[in-house]
Amino acid sequence: MNINVALENIRKLQPKGHNPSLSPKARLEPLLKLLGNPDLHLPPIIHISGTNGKGSTLAFLQAMLEANGKKVHKFTSPHLINYNERIQICGQDIDNNQLLQSINAVENIINGKSIRFFDAITLIAIHAFAQVSADFLLLETGMGGEFDATNIFDKPLITAISSIALDHTEVLGSTIAEITKTKCGIIKQNIPFIVGCQNNLEIYNIALNEAEKHSSPTSFYDKDWSIKKSNNSIIYKSNNNNWTLPMPSLIGEHQIKNAGLAIAIAEQLNIPQNHIATGLENTSWNGRMQRIITSSNGETIWLDGAHNPDAALALLKEIQNWQSSNIHTDIITCISKKRNPISFLEPLLNIANSITAIPLNNYNGILYGTEQDIQNYIDSEPKLINLHTSPSWQQAIKNLRSKSKTNRILITGSLYLAGDVLKYYKDEKKEL
Repeated sequence: MNINVALENIRKLQPKGHNPSLSPKARLEPLLKLLGNPDLHLPPIIHISGTNGKGSTLAFLQAMLEANGKKVHKFTSPHLINYNERIQICGQDIDNNQLLQSINAVENIINGKSIRFFDAITLIAIHAFAQVSADFLLLETGMGGEFDATNIFDKPLITAISSIALDHTEVLGSTIAEITKTKCGIIKQNIPFIVGCQNNLEIYNIALNEAEKHSSPTSFYDKDWSIKKSNNSIIYKSNNNNWTLPMPSLIGEHQIKNAGLAIAIAEQLNIPQNHIATGLENTSWNGRMQRIITSSNGETIWLDGAHNPDAALALLKEIQNWQSSNIHTDIITCISKKRNPISFLEPLLNIANSITAIPLNNYNGILYGTEQDIQNYIDSEPKLINLHTSPSWQQAIKNLRSKSKTNRILITGSLYLAGDVLKYYKDEKKEL
């Protein structure tokens, strides 16, 4: 059976609404037992939650561990082009045969019963990981923490949280405090807990309180470790080390903070400085401030999956850096029905040369799917009066080129959009 068809069959079993009352263990343990308990045959787990930077942090950490000669499994979401990206077996996207075997195994034990899609794909990943030995499993939560399908392991090696911000408020809570408590639900009794850089100081206090409830040894940004840029290097300081390291390969000031969290985890794992340095230089993570095209006329097209207000602020800093070098940025974005587009776009309105909103069809319809829908929304929001629309991101690029010479085009606002752009350039293998 085709992978996409098999996954769509499972997606159709998704129950309506969101019922967090049942713990992930209560949901998944009976199914894991039917699968033969593959969860008992996994390598040591590093479990991370957060709003922004989870994937980048794990990408840095994976590169550091691999530089140290370790075999690494990794589970992340969402994917950008192919579902296989979510499950990495010893550093490689799972191949189609392995993936189908695990899909079929899970489909057999589900037997047509209602199941959350993310629960099902977590089971698929666990089954796949158990088939191949490795030294570590890097496990990223979906969007939550306490009730997330990945939160079924009592004794991970380390738990961590990256930057927390308001996002998925309809599920996780409407305040930073509520969201932080949910994200901290991955903390385990006596297991080390590492906290990355936060924009809201309240998060540190809540995280510390939650860690104390579990007697978890803690390591907090700006208390136990720090990281900063120094010329063309970064300086990482902790209670035990003072390292000068190369700049991360991923671009943006926020990526220095993500790299810091990865270093703090690697330090706990006793990864030596030289392998941490190699990992920083060799990290790749698609759709995160990624330059995808450089034209002969000097125009560049960049891609970033940012889609919430905190991520927009990180983009703002990068655009300001570009502007200081006399590089003007035109933004192409899409608009979500579930989030507040104003909170994402407002930081960018006065810094961008122009902003064009485009429709994008996606499986669950969370983005506006027609240009007229977008125009109707813009007309209803006075702050967005200067936004342009276009029927597609491809046409938006052509429109920008026809009006004037462009310096830099940044496509952002959704990981769905990032995946669409990457797939186009992969399939077409040519410039627009």
